[in-house]
Amino acid sequence: VEQWVMPFVSSEHVSWLPFNAQSLRMLRLLRVTRLFRILKGIYLIALMDISWVDGRKFEVFITLVILANGIVMGVELDVEWTGFHWLNLVFLTVFCFEVLVKLKQ
Repeated sequence: VEQWVMPFVSSEHVSWLPFNAQSLRMLRLLRVTRLFRILKGIYLIALMDISWVDGRKFEVFITLVILANGIVMGVELDVEWTGFHWLNLVFLTVFCFEVLVKLKQ
């Protein structure tokens, strides 16, 4: 919420909006709650049984993701498409997840 609201709060062009110091404190509280959600996700990953990471299926999946990422990078050079940004974010998420589970192991 704060990433959409803060630009309006700091802008001098919208002085008619009813934001004060207490509203800004509330937005900071939302930032803290977002941090707690991230920490909860990390805690849940720490509790997971990840014996499947050593399995053949996971290795094949990661290999296919790497191959698909290579193909997408090659196609991205020749084709103009705005969806490549989101596709790259998906690849990044999978790779970060792989690193997390491999480090936990």
